[in-house]
Amino acid sequence: MNASPPLTVTEEWELDGTRGVLVRMNRPELRNPLDHDTVRALLRHLDAAEQDPTVRGFVVTGTGPAFSAGGDLRKYVDLYAHPAQFSAFLADFKKLCERLERGPLVTCAIVNGACVAGGLELALACDFITISEEARIGDGHLGSGQLPGAGGSQRLGRAIGWQKAKEWMLSGRLYSAREAERAGLVSLVTEPESLEHLSLAMVAAAGQHSPLAYGILKQLIDTGRQAHLDDGLTRELELVHEYATTSRDATEGLLAFLDKRRPNYDGLAGGPATPDNGLQPRTEKGNRTRALMKASARTVFGRSGYGNARISDITAQAKLSQGSFYRYFTDKEAALHELLEDLLRDVVEFARDSWSASDPARSVRVTTRKYLEFYRDNADLYALLIEVAQTDPRVRQMWGEARDAFYTRISRMIRRSQDEGIAGPELNPDFIALLLGGMTEQYAYACFVEGRYPALPLDDVVEQISMVWADAIFRGAGQGSGPADD
Repeated sequence: MNASPPLTVTEEWELDGTRGVLVRMNRPELRNPLDHDTVRALLRHLDAAEQDPTVRGFVVTGTGPAFSAGGDLRKYVDLYAHPAQFSAFLADFKKLCERLERGPLVTCAIVNGACVAGGLELALACDFITISEEARIGDGHLGSGQLPGAGGSQRLGRAIGWQKAKEWMLSGRLYSAREAERAGLVSLVTEPESLEHLSLAMVAAAGQHSPLAYGILKQLIDTGRQAHLDDGLTRELELVHEYATTSRDATEGLLAFLDKRRPNYDGLAGGPATPDNGLQPRTEKGNRTRALMKASARTVFGRSGYGNARISDITAQAKLSQGSFYRYFTDKEAALHELLEDLLRDVVEFARDSWSASDPARSVRVTTRKYLEFYRDNADLYALLIEVAQTDPRVRQMWGEARDAFYTRISRMIRRSQDEGIAGPELNPDFIALLLGGMTEQYAYACFVEGRYPALPLDDVVEQISMVWADAIFRGAGQGSGPADD
């Protein structure tokens, strides 16, 4: 049997001294649908490109006659029946678009053919959209009774004006390349045979600028699209002052212009790399600065709550400039998500199966002690998690996945004990795991976040909870083993 072709095909390119990556969506027979697997593949390619300090351009196009006709409608039928999976897909698609839009690379969508629905949403997140004069482009969601879920309803109006965007979205029709050009959506319209070369030339030209200045300017443009004018002007003053007075690139650009030579910006091929080129540091000093900024964000979020925290509070806590913050995080939401991702990843890691057939109750004690100590030591982040999950679908999804993983391990332990005859066969493992795990989680929240029951020693709490678990699951097996040491 022949292996299925890859979802995406990547090519490295270099033009006028600028290196980049070209990613082709590779299911032409289905018009390159943007399903969850394809979105995750694009995220992996973006990760690799951002981690390579010599890469400046990230370009996406389609194989065959289409750029992308949007989501895989056949898979949507199943996704709609599984809300958690659909939410995870939307969260990853949102992450992909935000990183294309706000990240340090020069990004471009080469629209070689039909670009519809999710395809348009992907293109809208890029710095540049170039299009074949034979291509058609439009929203198209309403044509199959769908709604945009990756930013299309918000980015299209910011790109072509709200009245024109209403026409595009509500009519559902596809527009010609020239109509898209007149609307101000695309940067280049050309014949198919020269589309790719001219598009890469555009990206290469932008990629020769200072990576630091390019990334900051993208942030300022994004601020201008969303913030009040006064807020945007204030942020512009802060960032331009920081860039001009602390970065090597600002001075190097002036000297190169006066000397009539090509500038040697930090981060470009042939020049020395610094931790300030993008959002990920590339030196130990950069790693330390980023870690300090995260620790300061945690302190400020814990002190003020996420909603009331300001970036200026975080940088003041770190004793660093606001410009330093934007070198490592696009906004305070990015810092928040990274802190919570770290928290939830750690809780899943330590919750690995600690089953002991000879002493199952001790296994429960070990896991219970680890969980309560971890919750106690990270009570500030748990409080933040619960606050933000009420309004942030991505955080709610992350939390749900971590809890599911934790409860799944408990359920697996119960099943194994049933197989070995030391747990009642009448128990429903999934339900009991949810019931007992939720009980422990609720106690931890009440004790460590709300501050109730502070007088009860941890050893006593572990023993009491473990006895309840043992009586409920193991018919008392293994009781009297004594407190777990680790």
